Parts: sequence; C-alpha cells; structure tokens
Amino acid sequence: MLLFLLLILGLVYSQQSAFADNGSNSVTVNFYSEKLNVEYDPDIHIEMVKDLTETNFYRFYTNLSETNYHIILGNLFYYKQTMALNDWLYYLLICQTSNALFPNESETYRTLFNWFILSKSGYRVQLNYSPQEVTISVYSDDEVFELPISPESKGWFVDISAALKKQTDNKYISRNTRIIFNNLSSGVPFSFKMKQLPKFNSPDIVTRHLPFIHDNQSYSFDVKINKSFLYTRWCYPQMSYKNLSDIPLSEEAYSSLIPAFKQLLRNKTNNDALRLILSFTRSAFTYKSDQEAYNIPNLAFCPEETLFYTNSDCEDRAVLFKYLVQQLLPYDVILVNFNDEHVSCAVALPQVTGKPILYKNKEYTICEPTGPATHLKLGDYPVGFEDAAYTIIDK
Repeated sequence: MLLFLLLILGLVYSQQSAFADNGSNSVTVNFYSEKLNVEYDPDIHIEMVKDLTETNFYRFYTNLSETNYHIILGNLFYYKQTMALNDWLYYLLICQTSNALFPNESETYRTLFNWFILSKSGYRVQLNYSPQEVTISVYSDDEVFELPISPESKGWFVDISAALKKQTDNKYISRNTRIIFNNLSSGVPFSFKMKQLPKFNSPDIVTRHLPFIHDNQSYSFDVKINKSFLYTRWCYPQMSYKNLSDIPLSEEAYSSLIPAFKQLLRNKTNNDALRLILSFTRSAFTYKSDQEAYNIPNLAFCPEETLFYTNSDCEDRAVLFKYLVQQLLPYDVILVNFNDEHVSCAVALPQVTGKPILYKNKEYTICEPTGPATHLKLGDYPVGFEDAAYTIIDK
C-alpha cells in the first residue's frame, strides 16, 4: 500500500512540475553526473530540537509530519523510480538533498530529516543516539561488512550513517553508549543489493583496452566503462562476493564486451570456451593485493570495476569470471572460498574434471580464474589449496 501511495506521489510530482508555480520552492541537487531539480514546500524547515531525547525526536517527527512534506517525498521517489536507484542510492540522494536544503543547519538536524524521509518512504528505520551524536540504522536482510550492526530477528540493523563518516572500526552498534529510538517498528527491509544499474542522462564513459593471451595467441577487447556508475561504488558498503557477482554490467560495458566475447567463442566447445574465459581473467589484469594496490584492506570489486581498474586480486577475478560464465555459457557456476585465504570458482560441467567440488548434491569442476600462471587446466586446484577445506559463497 505504501509503495502504491509513493508511486502516486511521484506521478503527482511529474504532473505538477508541468504546470504553473504551485507555491513550492526548488533546489538543485548534484547527484553524481546529474543535476536534479527537487521541489519542496518551505514549511518543511522546522525548528531544531534542543536536546537529544526521545521526546524531542518524537516532536521533530510529529512537527515535520504536519508540514507539506509530500512534495519533496514525491520528488525523491520520482527520481528513485526514473533513475532506477536501489535503496542505498536512494538514501544517498536523500542525504545530498538535505545537504542542499539545509546547508546552515547542523549535521544532527540533517540526520533527523533523513531519518524522517526514510521512515515516510516505508523503511524500517531507527535512531541510535548518545548525548553528542545521532545516527541512522535501517533493518536489512542483506549481509554487509565493516559497518556497525545490531542483530535483529533474521537480519540486522545496519548503521548507514557510518558509511558516510568512514566509521568502519566498530563491528556492533554499542547498546551501552547509544540508546535506540524506534517510533515505528514496522516497515520494509532496506536492501543493499544492486540488481539494476542506475540510469544517468549524461554518464561519463571511458574505454579500456584489455589485451590478453590464450594458447600463445594475443587477443584484446575494447570495453566501454560507465564511470558514473563506478563513482557510486566509491561510497558503498562492502557486500558479499555473491551479491557483487550479481551486479550487472552497464549497458555500455555489456554491449562492447559480451557480443565480442560471444563472437570469439563461436564454434568452440564449451570446455574450450571456459579455458578462453579463464585466460582473459588471468592475463588481462595485473595481480596485486588490495593493500598493495589501493592501500585498502578487504576491497572487493563488482565485474565492471575489475574491467576498469588495472590491478585486482583473486576475489575480483572470481566475481568477474562467475558473471562472464553466466552470460556466455549454459552452466551453473559457484564461488569457492578456501580457508578464507583464496576465492575461486567451480562450474557444473556435464562431465566433471579432476577432484570435484561438492555443493547441494551436485559435482562441480574447479576453474581457477586468477592463476597467476595460465597453465592451470580445468579441474586443477589453485596451487597450495589442493587439499584445503572450502565453503561455498551462496549468499
């Protein structure tokens, strides 16, 4: 029902904007490569609460609820729909909008406004506060890393404010120093997954030349990369490798790589096609650890990031390989984690090769996307992990 009402708000916004001034103001919001015109009623600029108490939080929420907040909510939801923003990017749009609307207000004021908009958007959201600070947590079924969390039912409350403040040193939201205020216990879970890429009217497109070697022959692809999408990944909570592998390529990257790859695989057996894909992930990029290349530990890329950045490591290659196999071949492919030290892949071939990887009563053939050498065959385990314990990354 709430989703339907928000959709109506978005439609109302699109109709109102085509007519004469309806008494609302507008503000320009810089959102990656786009400049968005967001309309609002000036009465949403209410008085700031004096002390950080539950009574004052409730008063702020109630007072803002009595304003004509529907205009800005309809605007924001309109952009969420037309730009195909997932929940995380929608939250960032809310933050950018409050920054543009209230540049002279405190960070606490803007946080409370963001909390209000998220709540009115239908999410299950709460405040965590101390005498000095207020942060926002959302309930999510998705597993994210390096953000403060608090287990709740089958999921977590995730402190999304921390991602913007780079506060990634706390594993759990401390109940000793921060009190929880939750005026609404219902709402839909917040999702960090990105099943569809955002739509930008003026994306920044660059071309990456990716040469690689296969069976002593040189090949190359010229792949167009949507840097506007990559910018959205700069401030994105770290997700599981499985969820990263499900992030699709941009239209530009897909159309410049996948048809060319299919042409290269034409008339090849599926096993030979797998070998060629492995040669690409092994030799088209330079291997460096996250710390060595970017001075960031535990950095993981989605497929398009691996195509763009010169340096990558095992989990990046595995995520890219999984995506490519899903697009190019009719086989199931899984991510394999060896002792939390190395990530590889396994493919469900009609005839298993080598010692099989077992998953859900099915045998998979190990396919090592990283190398670094290119001599490993289908079924060859990564060096040093021939007898290592493994788990399957399936969520």
